[in-house]
Amino acid sequence: MKNFKKYIIASLIVVLMLNILSCTDFDEMLNPNEMTVDTFWQNEGDAVKGVNATYSSLQLPGVYKKWMVFLTDASSDEGMSTSPWTDLANVSKFSFVDYNFVVLYEVFRDHYRGIFRANQVIASVPRIDMDEAMKNRLLGEAKFIRALLYYNLVNIWGNVPLATEAENENKLGGYPQLGIDAVYALIEDDLMFAKNNLPKMYGDDDLGRATKGAATALLGKAYMQQHKWAEAEKELAEVVNSGEYELVANYADNFTHYTENNKESIFEVQFSDMFLNSWDQDGAPNSSVGSFRSIFTSPAGWSDIEGTPGMLQHFKDYSDPRLKNTYVYDNPTETYYGLSYADLSLGARAGSQWFRKFIRHYYETEAGEKVWDSPINTRVIRFSDILLLYAEALEHNGNNGLAEQQITRVRNRVNAGPSPFIAAGQTLAKTIENERIMELCGESVRFFDLRRLGYFEDAAKLSELKARDPEFNSFNIDTKGYFPFPNIELNTNSNEIVQNPGW
Repeated sequence: MKNFKKYIIASLIVVLMLNILSCTDFDEMLNPNEMTVDTFWQNEGDAVKGVNATYSSLQLPGVYKKWMVFLTDASSDEGMSTSPWTDLANVSKFSFVDYNFVVLYEVFRDHYRGIFRANQVIASVPRIDMDEAMKNRLLGEAKFIRALLYYNLVNIWGNVPLATEAENENKLGGYPQLGIDAVYALIEDDLMFAKNNLPKMYGDDDLGRATKGAATALLGKAYMQQHKWAEAEKELAEVVNSGEYELVANYADNFTHYTENNKESIFEVQFSDMFLNSWDQDGAPNSSVGSFRSIFTSPAGWSDIEGTPGMLQHFKDYSDPRLKNTYVYDNPTETYYGLSYADLSLGARAGSQWFRKFIRHYYETEAGEKVWDSPINTRVIRFSDILLLYAEALEHNGNNGLAEQQITRVRNRVNAGPSPFIAAGQTLAKTIENERIMELCGESVRFFDLRRLGYFEDAAKLSELKARDPEFNSFNIDTKGYFPFPNIELNTNSNEIVQNPGW
C-alpha cells in the first residue's frame, strides 16, 4: 500500500507531462523534440505512469482532498457551516452570489481534469504493443476513475457536459450536454468494461487500485441512483456474495490511517502527509498529497463544517452506539486529541458538534491539528454501504426478509441489537434510510441518498430536512438540489450550455 502511494506521488511529474501533451494544436509546438502524445505513449511503463497520474487527480482540491465535503456533507441535513468566511458558509445553504466561487469552480474544474487524464489513457493505451491482459487492466482502471468522477458530477450538477475525448486538461468549455441518461450510459459502459477486466485483488505494492469489486459496487450504486432496482440488486448481490469483503470488527478502524485498505474497504483514495504543509495543491511536483478534510471539519482545525444539532439528536433519540465514533460532542466519557470536550477551548462554540470520522484526534494534539495535511485515506465505498444499498434494492424488489438480514448484519457489528426503527413501526424503506444515517453519517454519502430518495424534489420530504437542518429553509425546490454551473463554463462553452433551473 505504501509503495502504491509512492507511485501516486511520483506520478505528479507525469501529470505535468500530460498537461504538455494536452496541447490541441501540435503545429504550434516550437521545439521539434518536445514530447507529444505520439512520442510519450510507447510502452507498458508509460501506460502505468499515465494511469497513476489519473489516480492522482482524486487528490486534487476539487475532488477528495478538500471541497467535495462541502458539496456533500455540508449540503445535506448531516452538516452545516458557521464559517466566518460568509461565501463558504453559504455553500451549505445552497446560496451563491458568485457562481465562480472557489468551491463550485474547483469541484467542477478538477473533476474534468481527472476525466481528461482518464480520457488520454483510454485513447492512447490501446495502440501500445504490450500484454493484452495488462492493457485491459489499465484501461479498466482509467474507466473506473472516469465513471467515479462522472458519478459525482451527475449527482451534483445533473446534465453535465460529456467529455470523452483526450483534449486539454485545463479546457472547461467545448463539451456538449447530452442529458443525464447519456452520462449514466457512459458510467455503465465504463464500469461494465472495468468489472470484466480488473482483478479481484492486487499484491501489497498495488493495494488501493480499483478492483473488480469496486467497479461492480459503483455500478450497483449508479443503478440505484437511477432507480433501476433489479439491475442494482444483481450487481450489489455480486459484491455481497463475492467473499472478498467483510465488516471489520472495530467500526472505528474505517476512519484512521493505521487501518487503511482493510477488508471492509472496497475503494478508497490514498492520501499521505509526505509533503507536509505544501501549499501547492494542483498536482505539481512536491505539491500536497494529503487530505484537508480533517482541518476543515475538526473543532481543533478551522471548524468550517459542523454536524447539525438535529442529526446529533437523531442519534441520541435512538441510543445508537455509533454516536461516539461519529461526532465530537459534549460527551463526558470521551476524549478528543487527548482532551475532554470541555478542555478543547471551544469558547463561544461550546455545545457544537463536529464529525469525528477522518479527523486526526486519535494521534494528534489540539495544536498539531493546525497542520493542513492528513494521511487518512477517504473511504469512498465501504462494504457496509453496499450491504445497506443491497437491502434497499431488495426492499424495492419485494424481498423484505433478505433485506432485514442485511440490516441485522450491519447492526451486529456494533452490537446495536434489534432495529429500533422497526420497533417504532417505521416502514422497512424508512428503516433502511435511518440505518444508513447511523452507519454512514459524515462520510459524504447522505447527499447522494437524498438525491436518490427524492428529498430535493418533494415538498413533503423537504419539510423533514428543514425540521432537522434549518439551513434548508433557504433551499429552492426548483433547483432539484443541483448546483449552478460556474459562469466560466457558461461563458466559454461553445455548445451553449444551459444553466440549471432555479439559478
